[in-house]
Amino acid sequence: MLCCHHEHADAVIEEFDFHKLWDMYGIVGDIVLFTNDFPHADIYGMLSPDILHQLIKGGFKDHLVDWVKHYLIHIHGKTQAEKVLDEIDQQIAAVAPYTGLQCFPQGRHFKRWTSDDSKGLMKVYITAIEGYVPQYVIFTFQAFLEFCYLVCQNIITQQTLVEIDNALRCFHLYHEVFQNAGVVDTFSLPWQHAMKHYYHLICQFGTPNGLCSSITESKHIKAVKWPYRCTNHFQALRQMLLINQRLDKLIAACTDFKECGMLNEPLLSHALGALGQHSSDTDDLCDQVGESHDMANEIEELGDAIDAPRSVKAHVSLACTHHMSQPSTLYILGC
Repeated sequence: MLCCHHEHADAVIEEFDFHKLWDMYGIVGDIVLFTNDFPHADIYGMLSPDILHQLIKGGFKDHLVDWVKHYLIHIHGKTQAEKVLDEIDQQIAAVAPYTGLQCFPQGRHFKRWTSDDSKGLMKVYITAIEGYVPQYVIFTFQAFLEFCYLVCQNIITQQTLVEIDNALRCFHLYHEVFQNAGVVDTFSLPWQHAMKHYYHLICQFGTPNGLCSSITESKHIKAVKWPYRCTNHFQALRQMLLINQRLDKLIAACTDFKECGMLNEPLLSHALGALGQHSSDTDDLCDQVGESHDMANEIEELGDAIDAPRSVKAHVSLACTHHMSQPSTLYILGC
């Protein structure tokens, strides 16, 4: 497999015309990147793998799941295929609630798919389509999911790289069933092609799990979406910044209190113990009143940077507008 670089791009630009450049290499010949002459800015060596968009949303949801739908339409016709898809949705909706499994009461009919929805569907989709599609389609999903779960590991050894390469080979072998059935014309797709480079990119950048865009996506939810919901949506940026600042200060204060040992036990029991009045009666009182040690755990759920205010049971809701006609001096107040 030939890895692209500046010299290779310059060579093919000199040899081929614009149409062949675009059709064969996806290069726009009359545009030169501003980083073309930068000595340490090779764009072909800077693209890291992205599990979320290349595998979960791209390869699984937008490709394989969609190909199954088109396969059923191609084999059974649109009317019968809709009935089969409804039965598959019933299989997905019938999954029993269990830790780590997401429930889909309406099957896979979503107006907006999130990454959590796609990850949840990956865990139950194979069993849902079992018996409705050929066995080679099942093998295709098995090989793809094995590839996904292997590259998602936090520690990848040389043996893991061999298993990743074997899973990719099996996937390329089994997914020919879609092309043989006339569902797809070619597998030369960006998200499919990116899987071939994972072996080299893992050796270059390390585990893709630490480079996935889901990290920034989660921070975007915690630092932008949730604070925005707490505002009145008028000039929301100032309110969001204030919310994030206060959450940062709250987390910093919690960390400082824990280091000082102030959150190791309920405050009431600590005070009574210091006074020498700690007894069985006060223990019962502490059990009823003093549960302040849970506050530390609740604040930790805010995340390592910024998290949702709704994670804290006791929070302050700011007024949308300031109070009108409020006395500003003691003289006006009549004191």
